[in-house]
Amino acid sequence: MKQVSRYPLSISLLHWLLTIALIGNLVIGWLLDDSEDLLALHKSIGIAILGALVRFANRLRVRRRLPPSTNAAGTPAYLVEKTVHHLLYILMFAIPLLGWLKTNAAGHVANCFGLFSLPTLVPKSHEPLGPTRALRPAQ
Repeated sequence: MKQVSRYPLSISLLHWLLTIALIGNLVIGWLLDDSEDLLALHKSIGIAILGALVRFANRLRVRRRLPPSTNAAGTPAYLVEKTVHHLLYILMFAIPLLGWLKTNAAGHVANCFGLFSLPTLVPKSHEPLGPTRALRPAQ
């Protein structure tokens, strides 16, 4: 079997596009300050990040053509590498999903660059979602 030393171009391009989207959305999130235009852009980029499923599916498709880890299997470095990688994937899906839920709970629709809207997952609610209820002061 041929030894692979580089990632396929499709994986590399999706990796860097996702990196730019994540960092850009983080910066936009810091700058929001009740700007409707920035909020719409922030939500749209978040929806696009959910499209990282495409990257994950692409990765599964080309799994056999990926280079091996530089860390030997079974070593602490390999375990840390795999753990951090899986945590990043979990966060890339969980954070935009929570934003989608929060948007729906506020009574809004998650719209992606004006092209399409995501379905409503939760009804409008004046109560905070989930564990944040405990953080709300008693009334």
